[in-house]
Amino acid sequence: MSNSNLVTRWWPANPTNYTGGREGNKIQGIVVHHAASTSLDSIGAAFARAGRNGSAHYGVGGNQIHQYVDEANTTWHCSNWWGNVRTVGIETTNSTGAPNWDIAPDTFETLVKLVADIAKRNNLGKLWINPKADMPTLSGHKDWYGASTVCPGPSLYPRLQEIADRANAINFPPVVEKPSIVWVDITPFALKAKEKIDILDLDTGADKGDIQVGMVVSNLVQETIVNGQKYYRTLYSKTKGFNNGILAEALEPIDTATSPESIINGEARETDVEIKVSNEDEKRHITEKEVKEEAKKDDGFGDDIAPVPGVKPGMKPEEVQKLIEEQKKNMEKSEEIIDEVNKDMEFSPKTKMIVYLLGDLLIIAGTQAPLVVALVNTTDAVTFGQLLGQLLLSTGTMLLFTFKLLKKKGEQNV
Repeated sequence: MSNSNLVTRWWPANPTNYTGGREGNKIQGIVVHHAASTSLDSIGAAFARAGRNGSAHYGVGGNQIHQYVDEANTTWHCSNWWGNVRTVGIETTNSTGAPNWDIAPDTFETLVKLVADIAKRNNLGKLWINPKADMPTLSGHKDWYGASTVCPGPSLYPRLQEIADRANAINFPPVVEKPSIVWVDITPFALKAKEKIDILDLDTGADKGDIQVGMVVSNLVQETIVNGQKYYRTLYSKTKGFNNGILAEALEPIDTATSPESIINGEARETDVEIKVSNEDEKRHITEKEVKEEAKKDDGFGDDIAPVPGVKPGMKPEEVQKLIEEQKKNMEKSEEIIDEVNKDMEFSPKTKMIVYLLGDLLIIAGTQAPLVVALVNTTDAVTFGQLLGQLLLSTGTMLLFTFKLLKKKGEQNV
């Protein structure tokens, strides 16, 4: 058994005024008394005197709670031993004397809180009163057999049901059903934030992100009313099944031109809180389709109609770019060699053709070596065909480039 943590003062009763233990019984109820006194301290002083032959566990006055006896022990308070060993006794100070013995409002409020605390800690369930029952969970002193008294007085006794109801409300608060959110479709449109707006999860009230002043929210496709306020929902939230709402009164019509950077597209995203941009796309390997698309691009060194030499499915973009740069350097070097030959040496057209072709073949041999090695080592027929085709296309491209270069040089010499 425990004691209330609402206690403001411990004022121990004299051991001659209570019995240690409860004879093995559990606490099953609470008994309310009035002190017939306006002084809380007078209660503690009385129980502290030896031979008082009476006691209670707690005393209440104003917003103060005093404790005199541990709940694990039996106090002598309800004129019935069977009741004493099974109940907790509370003395309540009066604000006036006889005959009404009134109870001050703040004292009554404190009493309700203490009763709720005792009931909760001792698992008494919902409190109920019944003067004719053997063991009601809440009772007055006068309800017990053998008690010859009007306690807890004409003001407090009629309010026992109120005490029970209010204590039960504390321990068993009513379950408030969450209102269902009903969205109504509307014609999609856009509005501008006239103030900073929180995007709210209408189920939990959680803040899902912010919309800054002046930003345009597009694709508003639904509306709803929650607690008397209208909220809009974007196409993005609708598609994702989010009950995220944007307060309608914080939005206004768009009356000026707005830059694309200030538009929140309700179809694509809502806030960084909801959409996490991943950089996984930057880490992935390129596909075979992307390799072929890359091969169709003009990278500034000829009619690049064949795949870039050395590019294979699964290579990273930076690896492809490195091969492209190496290819550019090789082709530029070959052009420098041809220019040097033209400038310093005089050969017949046939001799020049042979020299150019030999130089080009050396370049091809250097750039296509990885493909040749892969071609020789592969055992898969499909892969062999792909590699052979790539080798032939690359070689043909470079030869075609050489002939174009020869033609260009011939025209310049005419």
